[in-house]
Amino acid sequence: MYENGIVKIILPAGLRVIVPEGEKLTVTPYGGSTRATEATWEYSEDLGTHVITISDFTMEEEIAGGFQYKISLSGIENQVSAKEAGSYGVETYYVKDGNAYLTDFRDV
Repeated sequence: MYENGIVKIILPAGLRVIVPEGEKLTVTPYGGSTRATEATWEYSEDLGTHVITISDFTMEEEIAGGFQYKISLSGIENQVSAKEAGSYGVETYYVKDGNAYLTDFRDV
């Protein structure tokens, strides 16, 4: 990841953020994958779901290619139904000179 990275996670419509508006979500990194410890969120009317933004998404140490970032987020509630919630969207950005540049987008 770049020295100053951002990750945006687009939640499936079946999941929702349960922390009060304006409060941050807690990010717990595993295996030294990132320094990030908190995330902001907003409800996107255009997408009809919540979008989580993790800034300062940088590695603890440089790791060879093929590495997977592993995190958990606190403050997200699953749907009541047993049906599939849907896929997540994940966007990665690098930041240079104050501008964020999209590097990848995946549905997972």
